[in-house]
Amino acid sequence: MSKKQPKQTNLVAVRSNRQKITADTPLGRFLLRYDIDYATLGEQLRLRGVRSASGPTISRFVHGTVSDKLRQRIQPPLIEALSSIMLARGVPKPEIDAALSEVFEEGEYQPMISQRLELSPQAIKFFGLAKDPFTDPPQSRDEVFISPAFRQVIDRVVDAVRYQGFVSVVGPIGSGKSTLRALIEDQIENESNLKIIWPEFFDMTYVSPMSIAEAILNSFDAPVPRSSVKRGNAVKSLLSRLYKNGTRVALGIDEGHRLNDRALSSLKNFLEMNSGGFQRYLGVIIFAQPVLVARLREPLFQEIYERILPVHMPDFQAAAADYLAHRLSLVGADVNALFDAEAIDLISRQATTPLSVGNIANEALKISMEQFNEKKVIGSAINTKMFFENR
Repeated sequence: MSKKQPKQTNLVAVRSNRQKITADTPLGRFLLRYDIDYATLGEQLRLRGVRSASGPTISRFVHGTVSDKLRQRIQPPLIEALSSIMLARGVPKPEIDAALSEVFEEGEYQPMISQRLELSPQAIKFFGLAKDPFTDPPQSRDEVFISPAFRQVIDRVVDAVRYQGFVSVVGPIGSGKSTLRALIEDQIENESNLKIIWPEFFDMTYVSPMSIAEAILNSFDAPVPRSSVKRGNAVKSLLSRLYKNGTRVALGIDEGHRLNDRALSSLKNFLEMNSGGFQRYLGVIIFAQPVLVARLREPLFQEIYERILPVHMPDFQAAAADYLAHRLSLVGADVNALFDAEAIDLISRQATTPLSVGNIANEALKISMEQFNEKKVIGSAINTKMFFENR
């Protein structure tokens, strides 16, 4: 009796599915970047009750050719499956959030660390606070916490405007990029010869070199030619006049990790606008989540990767205790009256962003009230009660 030969169809299907993954969609680029094949993804989807998770179905989803009804049914377990695969591989939560936020629209993916944990009205009253110390963003420059490392980042970005540099400001959700942008704009307003342009694009998928050029011209009320060649020449002519008059201009791109390939590649062309010598007419500043760094390492962006200066949002742990004290002071509270030294140390060691400081501190206050009825957080008591998931 001959041995039963193993089926080859599954292996062929897996190889075929691997070959079908292309970088022409955000999800396709994601799967290639993190080496997730259709077979692995299909297995995770079937564990979540998606019986139709075959290679061809997943391929159609990746390439955006499934029906809206099927897309709505598959997408939630798909996002859950992708998160699970990456967590199992040891990918940090901030990187997972940044990568999946690049693939899915706002509202489709809820980042694991981006939710702000608010104090209940009962907790606010219990601890004698005027309001939740961490809910509202700073209302003025005086309310902003600026560590020495944060000040260095501000100076480097302002220098990129002043000297037409090419900089990427990279940090996870909640690291303070929005606050940094506000501080930079505030400083530049006080220097009449500096100008930073922030185009507003509602869908980064459709941003083009033409739309970027249009934004630059519109910011100076200059005519916008229809022809791409004439529009490019108009931008160069405008920037040349501004430079000769002493005005230094930079293009600021927010959520830069969402830029499509063509728009991201085109930034090099804007950067290369010059008088024929070494002096550029335009600086470029990209605010982005960490996934941009991995993306720029792809061969398509080699020229940009070699030119760009990455500026990372500072490690926040060293400043966490001071930030905690600062935020509490804004609502009339004393950090040492609410947290003992061990609790402050616990928060400082676990927090990696301003957002996570607030979330961990509020969780500690909640536990102290609900489980111990204590108006001061005792580190030794909460240490075994808390799970620091909001890093």
